[in-house]
Amino acid sequence: MERWSIWATRNWLRVVRLPRIHNILPPDNPKSLISESRLVETCGKCHEGANTNFVQFVTHATHTDPEREPVLYGTFVLMTGLLVSVFGIFWFHSFLWWRKDFWEKRGVEG
Repeated sequence: MERWSIWATRNWLRVVRLPRIHNILPPDNPKSLISESRLVETCGKCHEGANTNFVQFVTHATHTDPEREPVLYGTFVLMTGLLVSVFGIFWFHSFLWWRKDFWEKRGVEG
C-alpha cells in the first residue's frame, strides 16, 4: 500500500511517496527523495513539467512571521494599523458630535 505525505516547509512543497515507513530519510540526506537536489525529480513523477520554480512555490504563507514573509507581514501591520486608526478616529469623532448634541439639547452652551 502506498502512503503519501504532503507538508510545506519554509520554501518548499515536499511531496513524498512512502512505500515503506522505514525508507523515510531526512531532507538533508542526499539519498532522500525530498533533498534539495532531488525535489524536481520527485515532484516531476506526478507533476509533468515540474521545475525549480515549481518546488520553490510557497503554498502556506503566514502573515505573522516577519522573517519568513517580510512583505506579507509588513502589509498586515500597515493594513491593521490603518483599520484601527480609521475606526478610532470615526468613533472619537462620533463621540464628540454626540457630546455636542447632548449639551445643546439641554440648553448648555460650551
